[in-house]
Amino acid sequence: MSSPWLSVPLADYEGHMKSAEVRQLDALSKLFAAALEHCRPGSVAVLGIAGGNGLEGLLDGHFQCVAAGAAAAFGLRMNRMKGGSRATTSAMM
Repeated sequence: MSSPWLSVPLADYEGHMKSAEVRQLDALSKLFAAALEHCRPGSVAVLGIAGGNGLEGLLDGHFQCVAAGAAAAFGLRMNRMKGGSRATTSAMM
């Protein structure tokens, strides 16, 4: 049985998340950045990366390992195009 979420285009998903009624795109990005700054972990695993919102916080180079996964194919495709991490080890699941 397939999930209907796997067929939602990235533009539709991100448009919904940043709409005035929802306003979660920026909020989630800021919360993730604040958590990374507060905890300063050496390694990070992120599940459900969708289009990569908030992953820019992983590009500062201090992570030893970054693992990110998306249920939908657009998540992996978009994040490979955005350049990935400067981590010593990184993986896209």
